[in-house]
Amino acid sequence: MTPFSFVQLSDAHVGFNGPPRSMGTKAFEHAVDMVNALPQRPDLVLFTGDLTHDTETKTSTSNV
Repeated sequence: MTPFSFVQLSDAHVGFNGPPRSMGTKAFEHAVDMVNALPQRPDLVLFTGDLTHDTETKTSTSNV
């Protein structure tokens, strides 16, 4: 059996800058730096959850 390694990142909420965690984008960038600094590259990097915080721009309006 061949060893297999993976890294899982989840719920980065890139673009979020409010409480309770005001470091959404910075935390994600830090996590990427940590993965890149691993002594051995993982066979798989898996991202689960919400990558971005909003799906709409601040200037969009809804006519619903």
